[in-house]
Amino acid sequence: MREFSERRVYEFENFRLDADSLLLFRSGEPLPLTPKVVATLLALVERSGEIVSKDDLMKIVWPDTQVEEGNLTQNLYLLRKTLGASSDGPPFIETLRRRGYRFTAEVSYVAEQAAGSMNVSPVRIVERKENIYSVLDWQNHRNDNAAETTRIQPVADLPGPINFPVRRNLLYSAAIVLGVSLIVIVAFSLFKIPGGGTSQNAANELTFVQLTDGRDVNDATVSPDGRYLTYHEIDSGIFTMFVQQVGESNRIVVVPPTTRTIASKTFAPDGQSIYYIAGDPTTGTASLFRVPTLGGIETKLIENVGSTVAISQDGAQIAFIRDEKSAAASSVIIVDSNGENARTVFTGAEGSVIWGGLSWSPDGGSIAMGSVEIAAPTSARICSIQALNVFDGSIRQLSPEKWDTCGRMAWTAHGDGLFFIGTKGGEALSTRRDQLYYLSLESGEARRITTDGNRLQVSSLGLTSDDSVLIVPFNRSSQLWIMDANGSSDTAVQITRGLADGRAGIAPLPDGRIAYIARTGDFSHVWAVNPDGSDARQVTSEPDQIEELRASADGSRFYFSTQVDGTPSLFSCRVDGTELGKILDDPTFDVDSSYSPDGTLIAYNSTVGGGSGVKNSIRIAATDGSKVMQISESYAQSPHFSPDGKFISYAASDNTIAVMALKSGEVIGRFRTVPNASLNVGARWMPDGKAIAYISHQKSAGNIFVQPIDGSKPTRLTDFTSGEIHNFAFTADGRNIVVARGYPIRNAVLIKNQPR
Repeated sequence: MREFSERRVYEFENFRLDADSLLLFRSGEPLPLTPKVVATLLALVERSGEIVSKDDLMKIVWPDTQVEEGNLTQNLYLLRKTLGASSDGPPFIETLRRRGYRFTAEVSYVAEQAAGSMNVSPVRIVERKENIYSVLDWQNHRNDNAAETTRIQPVADLPGPINFPVRRNLLYSAAIVLGVSLIVIVAFSLFKIPGGGTSQNAANELTFVQLTDGRDVNDATVSPDGRYLTYHEIDSGIFTMFVQQVGESNRIVVVPPTTRTIASKTFAPDGQSIYYIAGDPTTGTASLFRVPTLGGIETKLIENVGSTVAISQDGAQIAFIRDEKSAAASSVIIVDSNGENARTVFTGAEGSVIWGGLSWSPDGGSIAMGSVEIAAPTSARICSIQALNVFDGSIRQLSPEKWDTCGRMAWTAHGDGLFFIGTKGGEALSTRRDQLYYLSLESGEARRITTDGNRLQVSSLGLTSDDSVLIVPFNRSSQLWIMDANGSSDTAVQITRGLADGRAGIAPLPDGRIAYIARTGDFSHVWAVNPDGSDARQVTSEPDQIEELRASADGSRFYFSTQVDGTPSLFSCRVDGTELGKILDDPTFDVDSSYSPDGTLIAYNSTVGGGSGVKNSIRIAATDGSKVMQISESYAQSPHFSPDGKFISYAASDNTIAVMALKSGEVIGRFRTVPNASLNVGARWMPDGKAIAYISHQKSAGNIFVQPIDGSKPTRLTDFTSGEIHNFAFTADGRNIVVARGYPIRNAVLIKNQPR
């Protein structure tokens, strides 16, 4: 059980050093320093007035790790540059020749109430040499369940009141630097050896090479010879595809900026060209193209391609997935490398979907793929990893396990195993979602390689001829901010300091408090905080994972979605976390709920699996779970009641928003969103009920846009210039907006020296 104790905070002049989070603040504003730089400062601050030798300082900051002295020199340089001189003139950090360093300022220790120590996973030592990180000490057969995250008791205190405003003009370079460091250093400090039949001893050294510098990396892969990587960036709906030499920062454009949707890139076996899919925004048709690796004229090969392609080792044939609408199933198609002589080698059963792309085995006889069966309304999406015999179309199972998700796959060079991005059954809501696994064909055992808690892009994976693996970890930080309802970001003040606050739900209460979902390890619970950031408290202790938080209009109850036997269902509890109960016995996937202002009705998104695939619709019921009926078209998600309870907005097909009159069931308006709209949380109603608001990400910033229901043109409400918005909600009095926002970090990383 996790206990609560003092949080270590030091103050000197106008600086505040959070020792537990390794964050440094000046006048309440976070400073852009990496954790190791702050750790260097912490070592000196904790020994204020004492002389700390260079050797001792390096041992404190890098315990049991061999690093060059240049790392310490660089850290001290950054600290001196950031801190400047003290108020009475001398520098904060004094250098005593041939003796060491001394922190000169007067330091105050501030006791704050904070979460205490958690169970600590085994530490791996990571050494950096230039841009290569080497894991020098790690375990081959670590038990994934050995270090389970401990539960948190309900109604526990967070750190004390946040009495310093953090304004939006901070570009959050601190978050960017911190995220990059987490991805490369922390994210790869815990690893396991893939379980191939000829695994070497754990003394082998793995290295992790960071290939990019925090750019917006999407759908990345690497050439077979390991010399090049390719990825694309997105800016305001414009896609640009790049090729970059491994180990170099320079890159070239191989597909110029376009409104076409770029995805699913694969290098040819000889590395001379890249295959990719481009979607036409006007017709919705996805076509396969080929372009020379170092740029040139692109060639269109074939239309109606639904996956990353797999290429035979001789480069003569290409396989891809095509969704057959007439058969309500997916098929695997093989064509010649010029796009001709298409032939169907496999068609799945009705109601099954081939998932995660394809990978052609080195011997040319098999294609690895994931198959998702949606057999009945009560069934969860379960992915099976299979091998398709390209000669007779037969299927064999490669893994006896069932997976919640299965992403991109790649055979090892010798064909004795498979790397893939996946999520084990029952772990979709945990920090183990979307991790890198190695599947041994000899044993059928799948072992998780990445264990740090960061998710991986399911569409980014590449394997070189020496079995080096390219992946893209990403970190989506999220904190709560409160601002005026007019959207002026000059009024925005940060009120929480967690890593994933509000992303899965925000529910302002009538008494002014703001309830939100916060993640702690593998658990996500309801917390509540005052609008000034004070008195943050955990409200619920069960269930372990909660999503899509809502509150009743009178502030007496919370409503949310949680999984029961793998199926999301709607639950309710009192605002103090008691009287937990299931609302509906509807056997569908029930998420994204909304509650009428008078508290009598619930509208929710229902997902049904069947022969024709997945169907999303809006259903309505009494809040006691009775009188369930469907009110929307076949594709509809994320409903929201209007303030007067007469209308419901929801996300409809083709990136549109629909508004329905509840009494008649008539859709009175359908609105096309601005480019790059994100409708995961739907379109919330403005407090006056005359417009709906939704999120869109444009020009490296997420903002809220407003669509009047009279059909007028949409306008931008907020004016953030950086960061992403994950969620938002208006306070009960309509005077403020609470926004969950943060800064994503995505970097391509190459894992080298995989043991065999």
